[in-house]
Amino acid sequence: MPALTVEAPPTAAGLDLQRTRRTVRLGRAGLWACLMTDPAALALARPANTVVAQADPAPARTSSAATAPADPSGYVAEFVDAWLRSDTNTPAA
Repeated sequence: MPALTVEAPPTAAGLDLQRTRRTVRLGRAGLWACLMTDPAALALARPANTVVAQADPAPARTSSAATAPADPSGYVAEFVDAWLRSDTNTPAA
């Protein structure tokens, strides 16, 4: 009768190939489980409270009319007019 010999599992670069294959399969199964639980959790989830947005209150009207921004061309015209009328002999002008 021949002696019983125990064969070593297949290895590559010192790694047990069957164990590596099993690890990969478990990793894939875990990944698929995670991907499948997300839609299931969304389908089962119910919003606890629904928030209804309220309309913003209307702005209060003031009695004063809105002021228009100042027109710089009027200021420039007055400045140039005062410059041209000025005289070096009279410092108050």
